Amino acid sequence: MKNMRVLGLVTRLLAGSSLCWASAVAADDVSSASAQALGASQAVEAEVSRGDLAGMESRLSERIVAGLEQTNRRIDIIDQLGSDMETLQSHSHQLQAEVSRGAQHIEALQSELRAASEAMSALRAEVDQLKAHSKATDDSIAKASEALEDTNAHVQKQSQQLTSISSENASFKEQMDLRLAQSLQGIEDNKDYISDLEYMSKIAMLIVAAIIIAVVWAVFAKIRHGNRSLASVEESQASLHNAFTKLQEDSIRIDTEFLQMAQQQLLKLAQHDQQPQADAVGNSQQDNGQHGGSHSGDAAPVLDHSLMLKLANEIARIETNLSKMDPHVKGYKQLVQSKERMINNMKAYGYEIVSLIGQEYNDGMIFETRFVSDPSLPEGKRVITGMLKMLVNYNGQMIQPAQIIVSQNI
Repeated sequence: MKNMRVLGLVTRLLAGSSLCWASAVAADDVSSASAQALGASQAVEAEVSRGDLAGMESRLSERIVAGLEQTNRRIDIIDQLGSDMETLQSHSHQLQAEVSRGAQHIEALQSELRAASEAMSALRAEVDQLKAHSKATDDSIAKASEALEDTNAHVQKQSQQLTSISSENASFKEQMDLRLAQSLQGIEDNKDYISDLEYMSKIAMLIVAAIIIAVVWAVFAKIRHGNRSLASVEESQASLHNAFTKLQEDSIRIDTEFLQMAQQQLLKLAQHDQQPQADAVGNSQQDNGQHGGSHSGDAAPVLDHSLMLKLANEIARIETNLSKMDPHVKGYKQLVQSKERMINNMKAYGYEIVSLIGQEYNDGMIFETRFVSDPSLPEGKRVITGMLKMLVNYNGQMIQPAQIIVSQNI
């Protein structure tokens, strides 16, 4: 459409050029008529000079009339040509304006064409990038397909192994049941053995206490009868102190031996259960990896905490006795070390033994409490001075609350 308008403008310019050429031709005709009139005048003058005046006038009149008619025609042509020239000039101005607008439009089209060319270049670059990305994606898909094939092969292999392991687990479960029964029987035997040790320690303490009571009774009996001098009284007090110290040493020795024997029994129990537990852990990990936890629904054996609770209560008695003894008594440090080793060994089994001796008592404590009066304490003071039962946690959960003795001055 824009090209057609430009062609129209060019056509109009050519038409204007033709009109200009016609005007020039008309001007040449006028000049020729003037020349002819001048020739006629010169001819008339020649005839006048020859004396043919009448004929000369007639011919002159005819020639003048003919020349005037021709001149009028040419003047009309000139007027028409002038009007056409004005029209052509008007058309020429319009054409120039249209040509200017056409040039501006062409420049705008060229700008749009350049922008379109740049956009096309950008699109080509994006297409190249998309082609490269598509190629990379195709490569990734090919690699993923290969990995999927490898995974499928591995899954098939694992399925075959799973079938084999399932058959092995049946026999392993029978072995574990047998070993578990043996372990439980060993625990029962150890419980009986520790109960015997506990009974023997109590008998030994009663014997020592009876000896001390007999010595004290004899001393006070002699004092009542007035048969003792001051030196004898001091000697009796020394004997009483020595007997009390001996009682503490014997008590420490008995408790140390008790803890050592209990430690040996725990070690034997751990060695007896070590291999079954290792097999159970190994197979459990393998089952979790292969079966995805398919055996998680098997019922776990119920734990019997009675043996550990009995040991914890013995530790409570030992700690209470230690809190009332002189740290310089023979065997005191060894008993403390044995007690700490026992607590750490029980912790390795998941049992946490919590001692509260020496802590201040408050009403927020929910333990079973026995209160005793102690005027030596500051007024209003309440301190935990003994443990009847230890606070015991198993794997972070309390399985036995504490029973405590609180000394107070209220």
